[in-house]
Amino acid sequence: MTLRARDRSGDDGPEVGRPSDRDAHLLDAADGSIGMSVRLYALDGCPWCEKAAEALDDAGVDYETEWVEALHSERNEVKRVSGQRGVPVLVDDERGVTMAESANIVEYVERTFA
Repeated sequence: MTLRARDRSGDDGPEVGRPSDRDAHLLDAADGSIGMSVRLYALDGCPWCEKAAEALDDAGVDYETEWVEALHSERNEVKRVSGQRGVPVLVDDERGVTMAESANIVEYVERTFA
């Protein structure tokens, strides 16, 4: 089974782990990696994650979504970056900020990017 990212319209998007044509401008020509400084760790169907993503979208922030596993015990990447396994988690590498909790993320996005 191939996992696919869903956009807000409910349509299936590109295969997870591969940039879509829409994100092609973000590729680093040298190594093919995505050059994003803002990442949102999220779970598909999570209302708090949707709230954080909506704030980023409304502020026009280019960000990468890292889709996590439904089981808390399998969210090792989230634990590594934030010290806990809950989502959403926002990582802003450029500003050295990592935070959890949708209300905090929304406030940070509005204060920093709006």
